Amino acid sequence: MRKIEDFYFGDEEGTGEHMFNNFAQKHAHHFKPHMRVTEEENKLEHTLAYQEFQKIFEGKLEELVQSENLSVEEFYTELRKHSKEDEDCAVFLHVILSISDYQSFVEMMSAYCEQNQ
Repeated sequence: MRKIEDFYFGDEEGTGEHMFNNFAQKHAHHFKPHMRVTEEENKLEHTLAYQEFQKIFEGKLEELVQSENLSVEEFYTELRKHSKEDEDCAVFLHVILSISDYQSFVEMMSAYCEQNQ
């Protein structure tokens, strides 16, 4: 769990934040500031970018989990179990699930565009 938290919340090279910023920089031209998924037509480019990011993020998460000799299923089982009693774990679970959500992804990309106009 600690490796995954360090990966996601760190901002140095090779961490989740760095990975997202590199990805967002490469794909920002498909998005615009202040986008809301429920208010605009979803473009194929958005879906393709989302799928690409999911593949990259899930691959890295799987790599970290397996480095601890756990399967992804075991990791999620442990995460769910501990999130009921550990508030930090519950927040982390929410973060991981929100990253896998299309709407959250589009809003993150839009926020990146807002910050980098």
